[in-house]
Amino acid sequence: MWDLAIQVAFANLAVGLIPGHNLALISAGIAASGVVGGLRVMAGMTVAKLVWASAVLGLLPLALAAGPTLLDMARIAGGLALVSIGLVRLVQGVRAHAAPRAAQGTIRGGFAGSLINPTTSIFFLSAFPAMAAPVPDAGPEATALLLLAMALSNLLALLPWFGLGLAARRLGPRTLRIASGGFMVAAGAALASSAL
Repeated sequence: MWDLAIQVAFANLAVGLIPGHNLALISAGIAASGVVGGLRVMAGMTVAKLVWASAVLGLLPLALAAGPTLLDMARIAGGLALVSIGLVRLVQGVRAHAAPRAAQGTIRGGFAGSLINPTTSIFFLSAFPAMAAPVPDAGPEATALLLLAMALSNLLALLPWFGLGLAARRLGPRTLRIASGGFMVAAGAALASSAL
């Protein structure tokens, strides 16, 4: 079960390192309330990921009962959605990426911002169910281990964005959106092709 927890942790880390939404939320928290605001936003974002993971783990037995085709279709759809979002970010790289106003240095703002983050939702609706398929049969200890791995990897993934938020956003929004778009196109293509 440790190998599964490590696999999920690395996948979550990769998703968390996609530049864009996470950096915008944390930077807005730091701008509004300093270091404490950034930390509050990070805590809220971590709780949102744990809510996503718990909901998917709770519904996973139903999805598995429907058959493996459903999980493959979810991965293909998620991959295509990532590619399309990435292409939009590449094309619109000139526009600034503003954080939602609710994220102004609060745990609730970080939670809400992360809960509706398209990259997070695509990860939990497409890639995560396939990785976590053995967990319902492994018992509550496996679920707890998986959630712990998710929380720790999420905090690790958010640290670079916290540092960048503190560094007064030297990267411009255009560079951030182009890098984010390119990464999302590559990640989406890999996710969709993994189901084929």
